[in-house]
Amino acid sequence: MEQSKVAGIIVECNPLHEGHRYLFQMSKQVTGAEYTVAVMSGDFVQRGIPAVADKYRRAEEVLRAGCDLVVELPLPFACGGADLFARGAVSLLDSLGVVTDLVFGSESGDLSSLLACAGALAGESPQYQQAFSEALKEGLSWPAARSRALQTVSAPAVPASPNDLLGTEYCKALLLSGSGMIPHAVKRIAAEGATLLRDRLRLGASLESAPCPLFEDDLSLPLIWTLRSLTAAGGAAALLPYEDVSRELADRIVRCADSFENWSSFCLLLKTKGFTYTRISRALLHILLGIRKDAVASYESAGLIGYAHVLGFRRDSEPLLSAVGHSARVPLVLRPASDSAALSPCFASMLQEDARASLLYQTVAQNKYAGLRVLRAVHDEERPVICI
Repeated sequence: MEQSKVAGIIVECNPLHEGHRYLFQMSKQVTGAEYTVAVMSGDFVQRGIPAVADKYRRAEEVLRAGCDLVVELPLPFACGGADLFARGAVSLLDSLGVVTDLVFGSESGDLSSLLACAGALAGESPQYQQAFSEALKEGLSWPAARSRALQTVSAPAVPASPNDLLGTEYCKALLLSGSGMIPHAVKRIAAEGATLLRDRLRLGASLESAPCPLFEDDLSLPLIWTLRSLTAAGGAAALLPYEDVSRELADRIVRCADSFENWSSFCLLLKTKGFTYTRISRALLHILLGIRKDAVASYESAGLIGYAHVLGFRRDSEPLLSAVGHSARVPLVLRPASDSAALSPCFASMLQEDARASLLYQTVAQNKYAGLRVLRAVHDEERPVICI
């Protein structure tokens, strides 16, 4: 497949909907690409919640919807804020060595505006940094502080809509990394979105792509056990090593722990002007899954991405997988048990984080749905690559 165009997309598919299918279709149409590679979050996602279906089921849905190859976005990036999420995903696509174009959904479809905003964020002048720091000290949330700082330097405002916001972060990641991938913003179609579908599932609706859905409240028991076991001896200081946990938030968690009822109500209890619900949920997930600041810093120092864990591919797209095998700048992981031997200790640890998180996901799901299906929890090392 010499000189073939390959489109890259970044998705959670939590769950997959018609807007995703449209994006997959358009990714080839707007780029002229022969293949599409999807970087997909694993069992936990950027909002700081579990995915409603496990990563293997969602990967199969993505392949059946038209993508040719699905690789897993490692846990620290999948559960990170918009900046870390975007940088990890863009770096992973770029590391495959074959992706020529990056395609993402957008409420506006206005790529030039997104690029202009991304350029301002990538520059981060001293004036911007000072204004941002002052806004945070006033108690503004991170997104609000950034918006004010951009106004201070007369830069384009960060989009408020979620897909445009992520699109801006993707463009910023491209600029900062010097990637040659060409960005394309595909205007979203009117369709039932993932949030609406998740809300319907919470109310008891059935969905073929998520027959046994998990939600954050299903993790309430392991969360409160983790919080109590960590703080029993170390207090709030024991929470500080974890991603997204500040001293103020750690203190609030400890003060409010006795009022814990479930995950969602605890997030609402902790919520303040400076801490959004999503920021709090991400912090709690980081604590539960053991995602530490020093580990994320070590991944940053080592280049963010150290492997590409293949979840699945289409049989008629084997030339793509072969090309990735020859061109990728990182090892491909198809059989974690054996392929992890080729990874540095730093990234072998990252792969193990994903495996541990998947075991937690499966254990909770099996406990919730024991009346439907009782299976032994299957480690990532035992799961075969999906091939359709």
